[in-house]
Amino acid sequence: MSASFNNDTRAARRHSLAAESPTSIANGRSSLSGGRLTASYPPLVSSPESSEMGGLERSSVGVDQHAYAGKCNRLMKLLGGTSALLKGLRENNDRWLILYPHQTSPKIQRAQSFSEKGNDRYPLKRSNSFSAPHNGDSDFMDEDSRLVTSVDTLEFHTRLNVLKLEMKSHDHQSTEEIMESLEKSSIAELLNKRIDKSLKHLTSLHARIADKSSKVLVAGDLNAGKSTLVNALLRRQVLPVDQQPCTTMFCEVLDARENGGVEAIHAIKNIESYNREDPATFTEIQYSDLYETASEHGDIYKQLKIYCRDRRISEESLLHNGVVDIALVDCPGLNSDSLKTMAVFARQEEIDVIVFVVSAENHFTLSANQFLRNASNEKAYLFIIVNKFDEIKNKKKCEKIILDQIQQISPRTYEHSEHLVHFVSANSINLDNPYDQKIAEFEKMEEDLRNFVLKKRSKSKLAPAEHYLSNVLADITVLSEYNHGKAEEEYQNAISEFNEAKPLYDTLRMKRNQVIEEAEKIAEDTSANIHKYTKENLEKAINGVHKLPTKCEWSSILYVWQYVLEVKDEALGSIEQATRENEDFAKNMTAEGAEKIKLLADANQLSGEARQVNISKLFGRQPTEILIHIGPTDLFDIDFEFSDKLGEKLSDKLQMATLSGGALVVVASKYLGYKSALTTLWRFGNFVGFDNMKRLAIPILLLAGAGTTYYLFSDMQRVVTCKVRQKVRKHLMAEDYADGEGKRLARYGRKVMRKITNDLQIRFHDAVQEQEKRCKRLREALKETGEAKNYFGDVFKKSIEMSETLKFLKIDLEEREQLTVF
Repeated sequence: MSASFNNDTRAARRHSLAAESPTSIANGRSSLSGGRLTASYPPLVSSPESSEMGGLERSSVGVDQHAYAGKCNRLMKLLGGTSALLKGLRENNDRWLILYPHQTSPKIQRAQSFSEKGNDRYPLKRSNSFSAPHNGDSDFMDEDSRLVTSVDTLEFHTRLNVLKLEMKSHDHQSTEEIMESLEKSSIAELLNKRIDKSLKHLTSLHARIADKSSKVLVAGDLNAGKSTLVNALLRRQVLPVDQQPCTTMFCEVLDARENGGVEAIHAIKNIESYNREDPATFTEIQYSDLYETASEHGDIYKQLKIYCRDRRISEESLLHNGVVDIALVDCPGLNSDSLKTMAVFARQEEIDVIVFVVSAENHFTLSANQFLRNASNEKAYLFIIVNKFDEIKNKKKCEKIILDQIQQISPRTYEHSEHLVHFVSANSINLDNPYDQKIAEFEKMEEDLRNFVLKKRSKSKLAPAEHYLSNVLADITVLSEYNHGKAEEEYQNAISEFNEAKPLYDTLRMKRNQVIEEAEKIAEDTSANIHKYTKENLEKAINGVHKLPTKCEWSSILYVWQYVLEVKDEALGSIEQATRENEDFAKNMTAEGAEKIKLLADANQLSGEARQVNISKLFGRQPTEILIHIGPTDLFDIDFEFSDKLGEKLSDKLQMATLSGGALVVVASKYLGYKSALTTLWRFGNFVGFDNMKRLAIPILLLAGAGTTYYLFSDMQRVVTCKVRQKVRKHLMAEDYADGEGKRLARYGRKVMRKITNDLQIRFHDAVQEQEKRCKRLREALKETGEAKNYFGDVFKKSIEMSETLKFLKIDLEEREQLTVF
């Protein structure tokens, strides 16, 4: 219903009361009866014309209320759905840390970035994405085209609304700088707190919409005239008024019908437990004590509930309007006390309409700016009353300054400032005459306030929920799309990494046994080659001992035993030299085998460093010392076969001599190689005869002994050398020294190769285990990121659908209201 229609109704009502006597009007004052706030004025009876007009108005309101009720139900469903989305985000944050989009570089204006339109904040604005719905002004596109799958080229220079994290530090760092220094888990925890706060507020909004009554918060700075304004609206002196601040607690003024028609004042200590039917939950005070209680007992009571009657008819009254129950809540001044200021900030979230009273002399203070900006996050429209305007001389300048401030604080309010911003003087209202016609501006303000609270309840009561829902859903859309993009990016990275890891894992498993067998074969071949080479080389050295040129010096027969030892040591030295050569060969062969195994590891891309094996240390043990004992008998080899035959033919007298001579001859022939000569001598004896031989024996023996002695002394060095070397050779051959050394070196080589092969097995095992764990981790990552991608995709689509429903819900109601604001 337009303002002109109500002005006509008001005029008709004033005309019908013109005939009433001043006395009857004067009787309408407030009075104290029995200590209670009472009204002694007679019932007001409207004229037939005004009654008819009021009936038409109530009929129109009834139609609006039907639409309003339908919108309430749909809006409460959206509130419940939004709460479910936030709860899901909160619970999912324990499994998948929600990433918060924050700016990591200076803002760059480009097509794919965030943009601002006026003071409205748009979470995202780009050609291949969505524009989050904001106050019903955004166009919706297909969800799939907006749900991007890559965030590499996107710049989420976001300015979130409700879920925005605001952080400050002592060194004045920006929020983005603080974000970059925090862990993801810390940011997720901060976001959880914002979500919890939003959930609490959504619950409050749901309860507020379900509540059929409306609450109007009258807020403002100290001495702005809040209580005076409430009294003027009620046309009664209900709230205490003083030049000094006198309101230290919330004072809620309600229609007495809500208290069984009884006017009373209830002082409440615990608001949550308050029940007007239970006297134990409140203290009833007298009206005469109201001033003292409101100004002095703010530390005892949290709130006052004042039940009173509005002396005007329902068509003009705020409290008793016949449409909805209204409560006016007067609050302490914003800058009176920090705790009280915070209480006002918290309380505004429970309020349907905010009437902000600003002193025309002081304009908007810092606390007022902060309060209104905070309230603008939820409420698109604020009702602002500039009080004490009659005291200003340059009224146009004052209006311009205040309107400019309002434009910055609440653009929507500024757009409808004709109906939402009023410059009045509440103290000029004559409370003794409820129909004082002196102040037209105040009457217009009253009419606009009544129209805003009652007939535009979709704006006053539901618009805060719409506005808050729009912001929350836009934030959810930004968070879900951003996290969907991140999850998609990590999902693709996991797929790429898994496609790389799985074949490597399968290859390692398949090649492990094959490579180990190949490494073991290299080890066995190396050991066999060491054994073969060592044995052949030593056998060659042993067999070539007698051919070695000697460097030992022969002194005389007196030092023959010293010469024997020197020759023995010389022969053994040549064997030891061959042994050292064999060890060097074994080390080189082992090193080559180790390098081959290392190449096997490198060819299979095994991670980690190969175990370092000190080959020289493992081969450092000295070979077994060769112990050969050489006695005198090793230098002479006597054959007793000839002495037996000779003893049968010689006489007993010459037997010993003949034996000695024969032995000497035999020895000489044995060592000097003259067996053939001795045989010839024997035949010669048979030819001459033994009798003649007996006579010639002594001379012959002496001659033979002398010759033999001479020969032995002249060739003894060569004989001893050969005999000693022959002894060494026979001993080494008998001990199978070459094969033993070959086995020894082969055993050491096998030991080294076994260590290297075992290291290869360990590295292969570790590599297989590492790749197995990697594949398992990537499978889990694929599952986790896939679930996160699907989850955030679903949240994104649901938030878009709910935003679109909210948009059409708003458009539908605006069409019902014929797209008029006030």
